Amino acid sequence: MSVALGLAVAACGAAPEPAAKAATIVDAQTISLEDFAPQLTLTGTIQARNETQLAFRVTGQVTERLVDVGDHVDAGQVLARIDGAGQQADLEAAQAGLDAAKAQVDVAQATFDRQTSLLAQGVITRSSFETAQTALQTAQGSRDAAQAQLDTAKEALTYTTLAAPAAGVITKRNLEVGEVAQAASPIFVVAEDGPRDAVFNVQESAFLGQAGDVSIELALTADASVIAKGSIREVSPVLDPETGTVLVKVSIDNPPAGMTLGGSVAGTVAASPTQQAILPWSALWSRDGEPSVWVIDPQNDTVSLQPVTVKTYQTGSVVIASGLQAGQLVVTQGGKLLVPGQTVAIAQGASK
Repeated sequence: MSVALGLAVAACGAAPEPAAKAATIVDAQTISLEDFAPQLTLTGTIQARNETQLAFRVTGQVTERLVDVGDHVDAGQVLARIDGAGQQADLEAAQAGLDAAKAQVDVAQATFDRQTSLLAQGVITRSSFETAQTALQTAQGSRDAAQAQLDTAKEALTYTTLAAPAAGVITKRNLEVGEVAQAASPIFVVAEDGPRDAVFNVQESAFLGQAGDVSIELALTADASVIAKGSIREVSPVLDPETGTVLVKVSIDNPPAGMTLGGSVAGTVAASPTQQAILPWSALWSRDGEPSVWVIDPQNDTVSLQPVTVKTYQTGSVVIASGLQAGQLVVTQGGKLLVPGQTVAIAQGASK
């Protein structure tokens, strides 16, 4: 066999070099931390800062109801009356008792004056004078007691009339004419004129990481052009056992005319900004049910899964709370075709 033929045979039997595996094309983004202030928007109602429950102080049958729910009332305006026949009878009896007591005082005073004169003349004994003096004091005491009883009867008669303690709007009523009003049982609720609050039921977690002084943007849900600013005035210390929420009252600064009692209002508050990484939804992956992302090693262009903690999900993007550092390169598109250690190449025009 010739040398040339041997070389040809050897060449035919040599194993070919394996072809290099092509890198997977992906889109990537370099992590940069930026300020992120999530917004929370809730719907609440407009209520009066001060609401007063009004009740009769005595029991009686309602004879007049002069206002209804929604009516605006002035301070001192009569709202309802109950039958005051019993109180009127007590007043007349007390007046008669006072008149009788005054007559007794007049008689005792005349007797005392006469006894004083006779004592000065030495006609009567000191004992008789002191008896007249005691009788006068007793009559005066009875008169004073009768006067107090009359004053009490007069006051009791005023209890048959229910009046508004302050100007405001009737928001609730509980009785009709002819029904018996029990003493101290609320008949009306008056929302007093003055400051207004926007009241919300808020999840307790919404307060995590919030500063104490938070400005809230308020807008009427029926007309978003009616806006105002507010600040948290009161936070209930207990959770509602049914909803698991906390009652929050927001003071409305200079409420516009459109924000009337009972209106629905949307309140929006932005949390204090923090440095976070924001990625598109497509960058998020899952490993063992936990969120993660594909991170590219710049030394050899291979990928690995890195667990992350998600702060919040937004429309089209996800905010990463922890797990990534500024400068890391993260796959944003093409993660479905990757396995750990795979080599990737960043598509032309993709953000880095």
